[in-house]
Amino acid sequence: MQDKLKCYEEALAIDPGSRLFFPLAKLYLDNEQIEKAEKVLKTGLERYPEHLEARLLLANIYFLRGQEEEGEKICVDMFSFLKKNMFFWSVLERFLVEREMWILPWFS
Repeated sequence: MQDKLKCYEEALAIDPGSRLFFPLAKLYLDNEQIEKAEKVLKTGLERYPEHLEARLLLANIYFLRGQEEEGEKICVDMFSFLKKNMFFWSVLERFLVEREMWILPWFS
C-alpha cells in the first residue's frame, strides 16, 4: 500500500489539479492518516466542488472525529444541490418502490 500511496502523492505533486486527490484521500484514510486525508480532500474540493463522493468522504471524516456539525453542513449543502434535481428524486423513488423499501411521503 505504501507504494500506491507514494505513486498517488507523486502524481498529485506533478499535477495538483488532478482528480487523483480522491483516491489518495481514500488511501490515507485506509492507512489511518486522517489529517492528510482531510487536507487532500479540502484542497481537491476547492477545485472540484461538484465531487459528491469526495464531499461525503470529508463528512465521514468529520463524523469520525466527533465534528458532527461540520459533517452535517456538508450533507445539508449536498442536499441543497440534489433537491434542485427532480430527475434524481424520481429515480430514487422508483428505486425504492421497486425494492419495496419505502416510499418518500412527498411523492405519494
